[in-house]
Amino acid sequence: MPRASVHHTSIPELRGIEFDHRTARWELSWRNDLGQTTTRAADSLPDLVASIDRNPIVAASSEPMDTVRAGEPILLAPGVAGILLHELIGHAAEQGDLSVGTRVLPPGTDLRSLPARPDLDDEGVPVQAHDLVVDGEYAIPVHDRASGGPPSGDAWCAAHGVAPKARLIRLTVTSYIPGRSTSDGLVHVLRSTGGAYFHGFAMVNVALARRGTRPIAAVRLGVSIADLARGQWGPAGQVQIADGVCVKDGEALPSIIASPPLILEGASLWPA
Repeated sequence: MPRASVHHTSIPELRGIEFDHRTARWELSWRNDLGQTTTRAADSLPDLVASIDRNPIVAASSEPMDTVRAGEPILLAPGVAGILLHELIGHAAEQGDLSVGTRVLPPGTDLRSLPARPDLDDEGVPVQAHDLVVDGEYAIPVHDRASGGPPSGDAWCAAHGVAPKARLIRLTVTSYIPGRSTSDGLVHVLRSTGGAYFHGFAMVNVALARRGTRPIAAVRLGVSIADLARGQWGPAGQVQIADGVCVKDGEALPSIIASPPLILEGASLWPA
């Protein structure tokens, strides 16, 4: 099956307000079809994991709660899939947990990291877009000055006076191979209320999931980088952009992620 190329017509613009050559605060701006611009300070955004769902939430059902069976295929909405990209690729790359050539996404997938500003990062290193994942494999290491490798231009700080660290805050899937065209019979994970990364493993709290019209009892999904690499993308044309705030090491930075829906099999399950 040919790849689906992704073209975004409305990506939030991320702007770091500088003071003494370092970011003092962050703003996000959106432009609508009429050319009107709305700007919000990043610290007014909700947490990333609480703001990713752009799909209409299905009304609560009075039917009994269903359960997810171990090993059952699960369809993640684009925003929830974006959380996994953020956790399992973004944070893994920041922390040096990935080796170049490691398969991290399904074959045929390209993932790009975009700079937060058009010129220099908060260490004064020139920025550029990175093809972070090419054909499903991790392609470019990420470093700040403190990590020992050549700085890659990805060091940002949450506020003036905080030491910059490598943070991948704009990730977008640029091409992928669409998978099954129907989601009938799959458990749909529509919303998450939290995510965390633990050296190659991510835990995601599921807030809203359904099998057909039946709600699913609350669970937590445990997903490894290997699980992510074995996944398959959903139908073409369903890429969505999510924005919010990510807190790492006590520092909150804005985050923008664009992802298609993702189908996983074999994710670990725990009661919420």
